[in-house]
Amino acid sequence: MENLSQTTLFIISVSLRCAQRNENKTRIYDKRQACYYCGKLFTKIARHYEQKHESEREVRIALSFNKVSPNRKKHLEKLRLLGNYHHNLTVLEVGKGELIVSRRPSTTKRCNPNDFLPCEHCLGFIRRQELWRHVKSCKFKSENIETPKYQKVQEKSKLLLYPAISTDTRTTRLSKILATMKSDEVSIAARNDWLIKEIGVVLVEKYGEKQNSLISQKMRELSRLLLQLRETDASPNSSLSDFIKPGRFDDVVSAVKSISKFQFDKGVQDVATPSLSLKIGHSLKKCVNILRGHALRAKDKVLEEDADNFERLIVSEWSYLVSHHSLNALNTKKFNKVELLPLAEDLEKLRKSLLAKISSNVERLEQQPQLEVWSDLAQATLARLVIFNK
Repeated sequence: MENLSQTTLFIISVSLRCAQRNENKTRIYDKRQACYYCGKLFTKIARHYEQKHESEREVRIALSFNKVSPNRKKHLEKLRLLGNYHHNLTVLEVGKGELIVSRRPSTTKRCNPNDFLPCEHCLGFIRRQELWRHVKSCKFKSENIETPKYQKVQEKSKLLLYPAISTDTRTTRLSKILATMKSDEVSIAARNDWLIKEIGVVLVEKYGEKQNSLISQKMRELSRLLLQLRETDASPNSSLSDFIKPGRFDDVVSAVKSISKFQFDKGVQDVATPSLSLKIGHSLKKCVNILRGHALRAKDKVLEEDADNFERLIVSEWSYLVSHHSLNALNTKKFNKVELLPLAEDLEKLRKSLLAKISSNVERLEQQPQLEVWSDLAQATLARLVIFNK
């Protein structure tokens, strides 16, 4: 198998089995599913749950329904997808094994494990090109969450894989970024908080080394939020993950308003730095997805439920608590921004300089035609024309 792209799944010896057919071109049902509890592979996973794990809570809930009930089928299918998800994470961490996908490709030419990502709702591995279509109609999607018209489904899916993929290279790049940060309490908080460093790893994976300043800025924004939360809560050793809970949502909103300097001016909510609050809102959504990924790997139902409920609060309340006022402040500043016009003396100097450059390039072209001189003449003429039209 060819080496896979560095920007997605860092796997070399991971395989993917295709759908098999016999001599009569009839489908062979040999697909094995992973058990959520013992991790072993079985072709009849529902029977295995009924016989070996009937005392487990999730299995007892599924078996409480009739055999023909769709609820029974849905609960067992959720267990099957959870088992396959944890099996695939182990395969990616080890770098060896076979991925279990929701729909196996029909030919070996399409068997590329790098083309599959987990759905954020059902955790089934779907082909990345078809993931957006699957997410829209996923049967395990919560009805309480409003799905935005445009969403980055692949980015959310990749967050469910961290840190299953090897992070040695990205950790080295992140260390260089942390080393170049200004030495203050903000950078110290960023270096010591695991969730902020996970955000840095995600951004390094996305932007690479060309956007080091952007990655540093995003991490410092979350670090400023963490420092404000620690000061308000009087808990100097708290981490950012301690506040990503539904019960602390109001505290997070108050901290964001504090560092963005929300204030009432003449009965209207004004924001001194509206862009900061908007950026922190986007970063908090990434934090929620990373926490959900950690909860799924550790099988921590409490952490997973807290992440889901915190995301629901962001979707339902963040817009009118923070985003609405920030966007209004941005639009007001843009509308009231004073446009400074250049002085007549400066325009005259620019005009004389362009005319002198045009005449000089024309003389040089008449003496000896050169491509560089022609390019300079074209740019000077275009600038002269733009100024004339302006």
